[in-house]
Amino acid sequence: MCGIAGFIDRDIQNPTVLETMLSQLHHRGPDSKGTYGYGGLQMGVTRLAINDLKTGDQPLFNREKNIALIYNGEIYNFRELRKQLITLGCRFRTESDTEVILEAYAQWGETCIERLNGMFAFGIWDRKAQRLLLGRDRLGIKPLYYYPGPHGVTFASEMGALVQDSEVPRRISARAVSDYLSLGYILTPKTIYRDVQRLPPGRIMVCANGRVRQSSYWDLASRVREGRLTFQERTPDQLREQLGEKLETAVANQMVSDVPVGAFLSGGVDSSAVVHFMTAHSADPVRTFSIGFEEPSYSELEFAGEVA
Repeated sequence: MCGIAGFIDRDIQNPTVLETMLSQLHHRGPDSKGTYGYGGLQMGVTRLAINDLKTGDQPLFNREKNIALIYNGEIYNFRELRKQLITLGCRFRTESDTEVILEAYAQWGETCIERLNGMFAFGIWDRKAQRLLLGRDRLGIKPLYYYPGPHGVTFASEMGALVQDSEVPRRISARAVSDYLSLGYILTPKTIYRDVQRLPPGRIMVCANGRVRQSSYWDLASRVREGRLTFQERTPDQLREQLGEKLETAVANQMVSDVPVGAFLSGGVDSSAVVHFMTAHSADPVRTFSIGFEEPSYSELEFAGEVA
């Protein structure tokens, strides 16, 4: 995982604000750090290198240097998108999925997010259009917090980084506390602070000319209502086969990496299925990690050992 942070439409007198925010994200990205500033915009990233270890550092810029990208996540279909973009005339300088997002935006604008299959949170600064685009994956796997203040928008991958900006108020939300005590979590887009929100899954947010606009690019319920998803009757055997195929495809896609890949294994149905398909697509033995307890009724090590 990586960490991203920044702000826009702000007259920051203290140049260390962004550096302090990024210092709180070092654990997310210990391999490298990069920053970019233009006028009232500043943004940065701490990177954990997974793909393209040599040329994948961020922020990443297009050839004209008028589009900058910071990004946390992984795009599973980046190779297919890369081939498509090459046929449209794009020339790539790296092997990273990061550059695929950058060129996809240059080619298709903000609708490029609809073509991305993966887990991600990113910020794209378009200097020509003078706008910042923030986007989050369909199910909200990668986090993105923001504060829409009177003097601009501050954003970060984690709350601890966001509140390093002294402009961000820390007023506790009574509704969020109620959510947490009754549900065990806080309902999106709320956070524990009244003035801070999470960008909802499947959303993009555009910050330009002192204004903020949000729109949804993917929502399961609306896709069903609009008839874009159709359902066919299938037997249990057919459903099992289809589920197995989709699980295998998903696991294989997520094993694309330039560093070793492992898995947490509890011995339950979910992790056992993941490790099974990892084994089928790995030339080397899959490294698994399990946690046990001294109390036998709490420990899953026996089952994890059997699966391993």
